[in-house]
Amino acid sequence: MNKITCLSKKLKEFFNEKAEKISITTRFIKRKRKLKGSSFVKAMVLGNIGVDNCSVETMCQLLNEDSIDITKQGLDFRFTEEAVEFMKRMYNESVILFKNILQVDCKIL
Repeated sequence: MNKITCLSKKLKEFFNEKAEKISITTRFIKRKRKLKGSSFVKAMVLGNIGVDNCSVETMCQLLNEDSIDITKQGLDFRFTEEAVEFMKRMYNESVILFKNILQVDCKIL
C-alpha cells in the first residue's frame, strides 16, 4: 500500500471509528443522537482550516452539509468539559497516528 493510500485509510479510520470510540469513552456522547463524535471533531478541525476565527455558525453550516440540523444554541450547549476531554484525546491520538504509524515529523504539533 503506498503512503497516500495508507494516509487516506488511516485518516478515515481516525475521523470516523476512532472518534466514535473516544466520544463514548470520554462521555461526550452519552446516547444515540444526530450529532456524533465524528461529526463534531470534523467540524472542529475542518472548520478551523484556513480560518482565523471559526464561528459556531460556520460549524453549524459544516454540520448541516453532513445532514445534521443543529442550531447555534444547540451546538454551543455541546461545548462542555466532556467536549474538551474528547478533543484532548483526539489530539493525543492524532500525534500517535502521525508520529508512530504514518511516521510524519511532528515537531510542529
